[in-house]
Amino acid sequence: MSTAADVKYIVRDPDVYGGKPCIEGHHIAVHDIALARYFHGYTPEEIVSAAYPTLTLAQVYAALLYDQDHKDEIDREIADDAMEIKASAQADTSPLARKIRRAVIERKAQSGE
Repeated sequence: MSTAADVKYIVRDPDVYGGKPCIEGHHIAVHDIALARYFHGYTPEEIVSAAYPTLTLAQVYAALLYDQDHKDEIDREIADDAMEIKASAQADTSPLARKIRRAVIERKAQSGE
């Protein structure tokens, strides 16, 4: 069962992203909207048209407002997700994963990193 957050359209549901704040009626976390805005440079309108066409502009603005009001929490979620993805990638021993890691190492060596 979801519970409303302090911003309209934003809810927390323990069954969706472990209770992280999400857009009501969607499996889209506030931090996903924040990433689209701040790390990809999308305007709110571009978030709707290019990234999340099932959302309304009001829902995107609500997520951005929630992000601003809870900056430390959302930044922590983004960092935690990045660490989980990195750990999962490092644990992957499939042939494709090994090939990708070798390619990354080669590119870094070529660029002098």
